[in-house]
Amino acid sequence: MITYFVGKDGIFYVKFAGPVTFTEVKEYLGKFKKIENLPLDIKLLYDFLEGEIDFIEEDLINIARIADDATQKYTSIRTAFVASEPDTTAFSVLFSQLRTNPNNKRHVFSTTEAALNWLRD
Repeated sequence: MITYFVGKDGIFYVKFAGPVTFTEVKEYLGKFKKIENLPLDIKLLYDFLEGEIDFIEEDLINIARIADDATQKYTSIRTAFVASEPDTTAFSVLFSQLRTNPNNKRHVFSTTEAALNWLRD
């Protein structure tokens, strides 16, 4: 399951819980693309601490393409991934390297505190 909200700090929080499939990520990105009134310099925090990725590397390449499309209207994008399990960490690192937009900065962290510090910096 994927849940999301904008925090009082202006950061867009996304939480993955349990097994998350390619289809769920694709649906979430479709919804994200339609959200209005977010800042053009957006900060995103993806929390994988309770989530499991249930897709393959090929799916990750497609997700990266869909994510780039969903964020094309933003001037700058800072995305922090919080992951502690080897598979979610590996997928987060791979995803971070697949970006095509130079205005999109992605970083992987093992704690939420470190991720928030980077986003707020």
